[in-house]
Amino acid sequence: YSGHAGNALSLSLGVAKNRDLRAKEEMIIPILGDAAFTCGLTLEAMNNIPRKLKKFLVVLNDNAMSISKNVGAITNILSRFFNSPTANNIYEELTHIVTKIPGYGEVLAKQGNRMKESMKNLISTAPFFEQFGLAYVGPIDGHDIKKLVETFEALKDVDHPTIVHILTVK
Repeated sequence: YSGHAGNALSLSLGVAKNRDLRAKEEMIIPILGDAAFTCGLTLEAMNNIPRKLKKFLVVLNDNAMSISKNVGAITNILSRFFNSPTANNIYEELTHIVTKIPGYGEVLAKQGNRMKESMKNLISTAPFFEQFGLAYVGPIDGHDIKKLVETFEALKDVDHPTIVHILTVK
């Protein structure tokens, strides 16, 4: 089956339902570009993914490209998820500054670690997808064939809905 990126997830859920009604074991693998997440149909489908859905592996090809410029609130939110600086860089800078404070550096560094973990949850893509019931794997270098093969081999018998986040460059 194939479809436009915006309806691929919805179509795949229908195919998975058909598979389950026929008591088959086929793996369903919708492939989405990052721009598909600005489409309401994709978000509706994510909201309706059954938590117990087996053999359902979403591949997200994140190349930061689409046919035309994406606009709107969803685009801005997803942009922050996909394009934020890493929490590790922020944490390292804070730790560097804080450890210079005599007598308080260690205590403040521990607080910094807690803040780092909180910030990771704010800028990581994993919590976004996990809120929809998808286990998150990635991001993975989409040009590293060996890593891709290893990842898909490990996930071939997945018993819950999963998304694999693959980073590619055109």
